[in-house]
Amino acid sequence: MRKKLMVLWFVLPVLLLCFGPALAADSKELVKQGDDWYSQRGDSAKAKMAVETYRQALAADPNNGEAAWKLARALYWVGESADKDMKLPIYEEAMKAAEQGTKLLPNDPAPHYWLAVVYGLYGTAKGIFKSLSLVKPIKEECQAVIKLDPGYNGGGAYMILGRLNQKVPGFGGGDKSQVEPNYMKALELGPDRYNTHNYLADWYMDEDQYDKAKAILEKAINGPCPKDMAPDCKRWKADSAKRMAELEKKMK
Repeated sequence: MRKKLMVLWFVLPVLLLCFGPALAADSKELVKQGDDWYSQRGDSAKAKMAVETYRQALAADPNNGEAAWKLARALYWVGESADKDMKLPIYEEAMKAAEQGTKLLPNDPAPHYWLAVVYGLYGTAKGIFKSLSLVKPIKEECQAVIKLDPGYNGGGAYMILGRLNQKVPGFGGGDKSQVEPNYMKALELGPDRYNTHNYLADWYMDEDQYDKAKAILEKAINGPCPKDMAPDCKRWKADSAKRMAELEKKMK
């Protein structure tokens, strides 16, 4: 038995040297395939194929930080339209992948951004009052994104901070005075990211500023979609239309 262990001790490093680069190459190729599936994410079956392909890429090379954060991003997309009872496990997997990404790529804004996103979605799915412990980590990840690239994903970190301050009570770390400033900064950096418009409209409606809400929703409904984000834009505009219908009832 001892002899077998000794042989394994010497052989295993050799095997890793031989097959390690091949696995890494396979992982990179799988990420490319995942990207192709993700570009077609408007089709739910293809979005799920993206998830599975990124999973395979990360399994082939656990040190592939790009595979990690892209898996988190794809899981976010799938989770948004998943049944309510499926959201938590999807977001749990997304959090683990994004956390892995931040460790592997600490100076890349992408894993920090998607970690903040899925932290927020997990908190929403679980319940805000049950998830107040996530407020500080979300803020930290957003600040990391802002430090590295404030314009990443159309100022998405500012949008997240705006939404967090809007939804979280003061005793939990929210600050209503920071809602509009964060949304406005996000709009400055990403004028065609209409999810920001939708959230700002929510804020205006909460504050009974219906004219402002209508104006910002009209921009979202009538504005051009950002390049390569047609599936996202379709969702945003559908949400804008729903909000406009609700607003028109309030304004009667």
